Amino acid sequence: MLHKTTSVIIGIVFLFMLCLIPGFVKGSQAASAENPDDTKLEYLYINKTMVPETEKKVTFFRELLPGGKVIIAGKVAGNEIAKAVEVSIDNKSTWRKVRVTRKNTFRYSFRAQRGTTYGLFIRITDAKGDTNNIDSTFKGIAILDRSIYNAVRDVLNSMTEAYQGKASGVFMSYVNDSFTGEKIEYGRAIRNDFSTLHDISIGYNLNSVTPDYKDKVFVSLNFNRSYTDIKTGRRRNDEGSTAMVFRLDNGRLSLYSVRGQPLFGFTK
Repeated sequence: MLHKTTSVIIGIVFLFMLCLIPGFVKGSQAASAENPDDTKLEYLYINKTMVPETEKKVTFFRELLPGGKVIIAGKVAGNEIAKAVEVSIDNKSTWRKVRVTRKNTFRYSFRAQRGTTYGLFIRITDAKGDTNNIDSTFKGIAILDRSIYNAVRDVLNSMTEAYQGKASGVFMSYVNDSFTGEKIEYGRAIRNDFSTLHDISIGYNLNSVTPDYKDKVFVSLNFNRSYTDIKTGRRRNDEGSTAMVFRLDNGRLSLYSVRGQPLFGFTK
């Protein structure tokens, strides 16, 4: 009994001495001041596109930004209204407080400059003074220096070069996985061209490049084409016009659909 009582007394004395150590209580309070599991974002949209926490970089063409602005919209998780939400777009150098609605949503916008990458962080403070894991909110927002017109032309040039060189793998890398009409079938049509045609030459002129300010770019063009029919040995020439839709995914364009006379994959 005496041994048990002695152990309890020693334990009480030990805890009392810990409390006297400078910084012990303060450090414990500081550790509880940041609760990333309790104080966090439920969702985040950048220009109407949901950006998951795992995606750390998003890319835009400046002419696709409404009014040249980047619009950030999000919601704080939980039912308790956040005390404050602050946004930094310069890697935490400066912060701007934004309005939080009763639904715990917030919105912030800024005018973006071409060829600039912005370091976005979001700081949330709840009613108890706890803050979120700020570093986990980082998003690099890159504004491309080139125009959407030049980007479309670059992709078409790369596709044409791969097609003329019968590099099916390279060509298909520019076709979106969600290609309408099935990407596998389109690949078969391309390979059929390669097996029946020789010495393919293609030229084109862009008529229009029209983005929908979401994730599609509509393209119309005229083309001229010449090739040798392997079976007959005859040289053929034709021309026409076509419409293509490219899908924009984080600054990268890929072919989404073809409307009208096909430029590629036209043999039966």
